[in-house]
Amino acid sequence: MSFRLAGWSGAAAISIVFVSEPEMRRLNRERRGLDRPTDVLSFAYHELDRKERRLSDSGGLGDLIVCPGRVRRQAAEIGRPCAQELALVIVHGFLHLLGYDHNVPAREKKMFFLQQEVLLRTKVL
Repeated sequence: MSFRLAGWSGAAAISIVFVSEPEMRRLNRERRGLDRPTDVLSFAYHELDRKERRLSDSGGLGDLIVCPGRVRRQAAEIGRPCAQELALVIVHGFLHLLGYDHNVPAREKKMFFLQQEVLLRTKVL
């Protein structure tokens, strides 16, 4: 659903790996230079052709690394059910695999709009 709302076609597999907070902190430090745990990291297997917007049928799209401890803590802090927060971070990570980011306000607005649309259309929110 995320990739269709984002204007992509095709099919692709992703893997989701759950890790502890110390492991997520290590990965975040090694990959992003940030010495703290985060909720989700995305690692694409290859660059996507953003002009064509067609997912390859030749394998996986990438890996999502999720930290359940961080997800639980975030859910509690904002008063959201843990299952909803988990769905949100998975959709967020998937959009990163499609090449979306939130480094600048215009990109953030687009990415967060798509994230919200997916969660609303799938009745998670």
